Parts: sequence; structure tokens; C-alpha cells
Amino acid sequence: MSQARVHIVDDDPDIRDGLAWLFDSR
Repeated sequence: MSQARVHIVDDDPDIRDGLAWLFDSR
């Protein structure tokens, strides 16, 4: 499941940027 998730995130720059922002704001 996590592999598919990583693939989706890696395939969508918007989602990746969103995740990066979430982790950065922590």
C-alpha cells in the first residue's frame, strides 16, 4: 500500500509539494 502511495505522490508534483509543506511546517 505504501509503495502505491509513494508512486502516486511521486507522479503528482502538487501532492508532493503539499506533503513537503506539511512536513516543513511541523
